Amino acid sequence: KMAKASGQAAVISLGPSDSEQTLMKRWQWQHHADGDRSMAQQNRALMEWANTKSDKDGEYITLVLDEANLARAGLLASLNGLWEPQPCIYVNGHPVKVSAKHRVILTGNPDHYAGRQLDPALREKLPRAYYPRLDQAFLRDRVVEPALINQLQRHLPEHQINDIAHSATKSVMAMWQYYQELLPEHEFTPRDLTDICSWVGWYLDRALPVNDSVTCKHMNSLIQQSFRDVLSPEITETHQDALSALDIWFAARYEPDNTLSDKVHTQNLKDIQQPFMQFTEQTRPEFDTSGSAVIELVQRLGQDLSRCQQAYHLNRKHDGRQATLIEGPAGRGKDATLNLVIESVKQQAEQRGESMPEVFLLNACDCSWEKVCETIQKAKVQGGIVVISEMNLIDSQHLEGELNDILAGDAHPGFHLFATINPPEYSGRKPLSPALKGRFRHLPIRQYNPEELQAIAEKVLPQTPEGKTVAEKLTKQHCQLRACLKRKNLPLQPTSRDLQNVAKAVLRGGDFTEKALHQCLNQHYRLYLMAAHLSLEELPESSALAISKETLDSGLCEWFTQTVSGIDRPWLIRRSNRNSIDEKRHEIRINTRLDGEKAKTEIIKRVAQARWQASGLSPEPDESQDILNRSLYRYWQQCWFNDEFGPTGVDANSVFPLTEEEKQTLKKPASQPYLWKANQRIEAWNAHDVQFWPAFWHQISDLTSQQLEDDINEASAVGNDINEASAVGNDINEASAIGN
Repeated sequence: KMAKASGQAAVISLGPSDSEQTLMKRWQWQHHADGDRSMAQQNRALMEWANTKSDKDGEYITLVLDEANLARAGLLASLNGLWEPQPCIYVNGHPVKVSAKHRVILTGNPDHYAGRQLDPALREKLPRAYYPRLDQAFLRDRVVEPALINQLQRHLPEHQINDIAHSATKSVMAMWQYYQELLPEHEFTPRDLTDICSWVGWYLDRALPVNDSVTCKHMNSLIQQSFRDVLSPEITETHQDALSALDIWFAARYEPDNTLSDKVHTQNLKDIQQPFMQFTEQTRPEFDTSGSAVIELVQRLGQDLSRCQQAYHLNRKHDGRQATLIEGPAGRGKDATLNLVIESVKQQAEQRGESMPEVFLLNACDCSWEKVCETIQKAKVQGGIVVISEMNLIDSQHLEGELNDILAGDAHPGFHLFATINPPEYSGRKPLSPALKGRFRHLPIRQYNPEELQAIAEKVLPQTPEGKTVAEKLTKQHCQLRACLKRKNLPLQPTSRDLQNVAKAVLRGGDFTEKALHQCLNQHYRLYLMAAHLSLEELPESSALAISKETLDSGLCEWFTQTVSGIDRPWLIRRSNRNSIDEKRHEIRINTRLDGEKAKTEIIKRVAQARWQASGLSPEPDESQDILNRSLYRYWQQCWFNDEFGPTGVDANSVFPLTEEEKQTLKKPASQPYLWKANQRIEAWNAHDVQFWPAFWHQISDLTSQQLEDDINEASAVGNDINEASAVGNDINEASAIGN
């Protein structure tokens, strides 16, 4: 837009497959009036730009090369002539002059993205402008809150909308902050936020009639669920416990009311999952729908299809993403599941008398890019559903440039692109950049777990105890081989279909002996065993596989969040074989041998000591100081602990223990004025929340080098009893609030 405001402008998207013909010239057939034809050179974008003359004085002629750092090395070398005294571009080694008003703007995602690199010669000459990330305040005020207001307008009176939206915006930004820790490889953009807000709107539309009531707690629940829908499918198993800890913290802090989200999920079970099961049973009875991985995928695909079908039927955009990416290994039934869900949703729409977008099925294996573009453009105009199987077989120049542009444009309500891809490690598949992935709701399909695989094998084999035993043995070998190949970073993995085939072979042979099972496995898994350079007998036992014994303790997480003051973020508490704290990752490990109360005490002890140490002070008194200084140090620690952690019920002396010698020192009459003066300063320090702890300790320790007779007299005059005035008395534990 800025380029066009200053004159003529053109844009071309580049990719790694582009050549000089893309930019300069190419030969093309020309048809003549006499019916003959001949080859002629046709100028391409760069030549057309160079030959363009300015229509008005002072007007620029601009060429924008989008995704310029995807171009292969050397392709943009022709631009080096622009820095010569007589600006030009080089075509086949010959200069083509341009005016001083000709300019080129290169745009691209950061160079650390996969496949990105700018020609080194150009990098040195070009002035660079980096577009910084949008700050939290901008995202909050200009992206999230307006989006939530828009979604609430159909359901609340005008005077209620702003307060609810303002409160909900705080919840969104809190979740946004911590989801970024759970997805370190995800490139977070404002598009994630607008998509999450659109999902909140979808839940409101599904759960509420127009102008019905919705509370802040309802909104908090819908926000939590929308984050799960948009981002949690990408969270790996490594971060699942941290996700649970985040949910526990969010529930304690924002008190979500799940009434509306539960209502929608119950409705989805009725409208999506049950009809899918019935439809599949009728049309594809051999298709296994029992596994939780299949149920999860059906649920998520059904949500996207429901959203685009409702948008088409109501002729109202949902303002969220219009593309879904399903990624998983071969043999997982990605395309079959998607097509069955589409047909099931279509059948449901017909039964309700509602309109359904037209569905266009494409396969990148046997479809030209021109056909893909034509189909997508048609679907965008009329509001259709496009399914592209094996999308990452398409050249990256099309995916990263043109497809990115296509998905960024406006579309009729109901338009949605579904794409299935195999992992980029597969032969011929290309990794998608974070920029392109950001256009999609990403649904990675997890591997079947051993229980699900055994259930698949059992469906093929006889429903007898012997059949179940055979299924268990085949599944065990299958999982051991899969784990072995994964550890060796080999992309080749046995699939559920392989397990079904070997089970069918065993059934056909009718021999369930160990020898027969091994023969069938060797025959059907030969390729995988060759890749692993192993025989069946050499496969490691399950016990040899690395399995974490650490488990999330949700009860302790909930107790910690609700009990300890100042917990302004999620903490993950695991049961382990040791006690430890990692402040940077906000993780606490507690030995499994500790029971409930002992575990809580250990947690508080670890947190208190870590907080104290983070202030720059040692958790232990300095042994080089005298006994009075060491005693005052412990006294200060216990006062601070009681103030910070008193409601937990943990004894301060169990965390920062006074030795018997230190207790007796504080009881001595000679120590009373120092204790009284220190206590005055500690109370003031707490009140004013002074941050420089080491400096404050120097103030207290300096007291011991002073003569405090005047303070003794003052304390005696006020309280007639130095012990009473200093709140020490005859029992140091009681007087100093130590031991309570």
